[in-house]
This record gives sequence, C-alpha cells and structure tokens, in this order.
Amino acid sequence: MPLRYTMQDQGTLLAWAAPRCGIAGLEFPDLSIALGAYDAQTGDIRAVAIYVPLYEGEVDCHFASDGSRGWARREGLREMFAYPFFRMNARRIQTTVAAHDLDTLVLCIKTGWQIEGRVRAAMPGDDGILLTMLRGECPWLDEGA
Repeated sequence: MPLRYTMQDQGTLLAWAAPRCGIAGLEFPDLSIALGAYDAQTGDIRAVAIYVPLYEGEVDCHFASDGSRGWARREGLREMFAYPFFRMNARRIQTTVAAHDLDTLVLCIKTGWQIEGRVRAAMPGDDGILLTMLRGECPWLDEGA
C-alpha cells in the first residue's frame, strides 16, 4: 500500500487520533503537531503521529493507527521518527502506553523504545508504561541524517 504523509488539516488528524490513543473526549494540548499517513490510493487515514513539545529537546509522542500494519514499514517509521528528531530537534522522545496493552508494548519494544518505568494512574482506569528513545538509538533514521 503506497502512503502519502502530510501535516495538512491538523484538526482532522487530531480528531481521528484521539479515540485511538485512548483520550476520547479530551483534547491534545494546543502545541500538538500531527503527521498523518494516508493510503495514497483511497485517501483513508492509516496512522497518525502526534508530537507535543515538552521542554527543549524533549517531545511527548502519541501514535494511532487504523489497525492495519501496512504503514509500519521502514519508510513509515522513518517518517514518524524523523519529524521529532530532525524537525523538532529532539534529543529524547517519550510515549506512555496503557499497562494492560501488551500488544502495543511489544510493538514499541520491537521498534526501539526502551521501558523507563510505570506511571501510576497515567490513564483513566489504568497505569501507564513510560517508554523513551534517544536520537542516537533510533533504528529508523538514516546514518548521518
């Protein structure tokens, strides 16, 4: 499936991602930036990455998908990780996954995230697992980029 990546129509991307990130009814912070992966043939959204700048060099990330895995190829992962590390000049990114969501935790570990610890009551009705990645550890970025 060929994909097209865009940051156009931030409202649509954020609204699409919110319920898939487990925050239905809540809003992402005003500084949030969304990057969408669209199916180039149908125009359907396949995945969205949300980036929230925290401090200088640190970005909080949220990822949402339609459940398909076609977007999670090297090209897609490079797009999703290049933005915070290169455009936002992050040295460290983080994400929090619901403690009971073992499928997502396994996916995160397989894509290079490191578990830092448990965040109590991070989500409604559940603890979260905090995962981080440093720019130099990201396996999806081209050397020297």
